[in-house]
Amino acid sequence: VECGVSVRGPLPLVYNGLPTDKGEWPWLVAMFIKSKTASLQFQCGASLLSRTIVLT
Repeated sequence: VECGVSVRGPLPLVYNGLPTDKGEWPWLVAMFIKSKTASLQFQCGASLLSRTIVLT
């Protein structure tokens, strides 16, 4: 994923009860952990500060 470019994940993004458009919130991050069964479990949200820094 390129910095500043949003990619929709498995969950729809919703703000204030309304779906958001792709790329509308490009600095938001969703952090997941991959389980032993290869499923993803949501852990927390974060903000992208730069190409290499994520603030949780």
